[in-house]
Amino acid sequence: MLICDFNFFILIFDFAQECVLMQVNVAKQEGNKVELQIEVEKDKVNDALNKAYQKVVRQVRMPGFRPGKIPRKVLEKHFGKEVLKKEALDTLISETYLKAIDESEQEVIAPLEFKDIGEIEQDKALKFTALVEVKPEVELGEYKEIEIVKKKRLILEEDIDKSLKSLQEENAKLIPVEDRPAKEEDLVFIDFEGKVEGKPFEGGKGRRVGLELGKGRSLPGFEEKLVGMIKEEEKEIRVNLPENFPQELKGKEALFKVRLLEIKEKEFPSIDDELAKELKFNNLDELKVDLRKRLSAEALLEEKKDIEKQVVEKILEGAKLDLPKTMVEREIKRRKESLAGSLQMKEGDLEKELRKGAERKVKVDLVLNAIAKAEKIEVTSEEEDEEIRKVAKSLKQEVGKVREFLEKSGQMNNLREEVRRSKTITYLTEQAKVSG
Repeated sequence: MLICDFNFFILIFDFAQECVLMQVNVAKQEGNKVELQIEVEKDKVNDALNKAYQKVVRQVRMPGFRPGKIPRKVLEKHFGKEVLKKEALDTLISETYLKAIDESEQEVIAPLEFKDIGEIEQDKALKFTALVEVKPEVELGEYKEIEIVKKKRLILEEDIDKSLKSLQEENAKLIPVEDRPAKEEDLVFIDFEGKVEGKPFEGGKGRRVGLELGKGRSLPGFEEKLVGMIKEEEKEIRVNLPENFPQELKGKEALFKVRLLEIKEKEFPSIDDELAKELKFNNLDELKVDLRKRLSAEALLEEKKDIEKQVVEKILEGAKLDLPKTMVEREIKRRKESLAGSLQMKEGDLEKELRKGAERKVKVDLVLNAIAKAEKIEVTSEEEDEEIRKVAKSLKQEVGKVREFLEKSGQMNNLREEVRRSKTITYLTEQAKVSG
């Protein structure tokens, strides 16, 4: 069903500075779909056919003619005109489709179908239609002066004590154990080799692997069976492989042959002036003052993030839009790739959680993009440069190399969108009415 259409002419200058007149009819369809009905002028068609001939003639051989010197009429008669037509048609569609998108101001997500492709002929215009999925129109609710209650966090003595405990653990010394079996909180080093149904599997073998017992950082049930082992002891351990393993392995029993190489226990320093001096402070009181400052700064950052989260949630509640399926599926795919099997969750539950998160992410991005457009929020070159400097600093790389990588990998636009997104959220929090 056609909702609306309108015509306009696009004047495009290609890389050779040749002026090309192309007529495009934009017809909005139901859902987030648009038809681009494109007509390419005959001079462009002739040029495409000529370039197709120049390409094909270099690839074919005919008795009596030198390579690349077969006349076009002879080539068409011998091999058929369809050879040139197909080559020219593929080139024309790809070039003119992309230019039509650029100039039509359509935010295309993905092409869905090329159809109604006319016959390509010398001295005749070419017509074809591209059905594309576009970003949806977003109906924004109220997004200015949103009422937010700030959740203020106070730094208590127990927070200072918890931080001191963490510092104590970080500065613990590891002492070799010779006279007792391994127990929880020990650090053990092991060799292991696992098999399923008598066959080795990827990731099932390790040499001198360190494990802190009781932390639950290995396979479920594995660490518990190391407790009680002594140095140089060998043991067989059976565990069931969890859901995050490949389909052919998950849920199956694995048999591990384990050898315990070494046991170490932690020796914790006292929380006193000596520990403070080890950390470059004059005394314990001075260390506590510094910890309070750090925790206060972290609390302020948490408050800021919570306000931003509340603002975004309220804006989402008031916004109306149809989520584009393609964007959601792309986000689900991206999340699956980033997880790479790290979650221990049933496949159906994982898919459900991924889809829920992906739908929210897509909605947030589209709504914030609509607000940025409405408020004319853009990214300046200075802001772009600053963000690249931050990325370079975090990666410990040269700014020029990071910029070059972003440009070559096509990620520069993603960086600009992230900066624009951040600016939009900052704008919204500044407009909000915050109490508390």
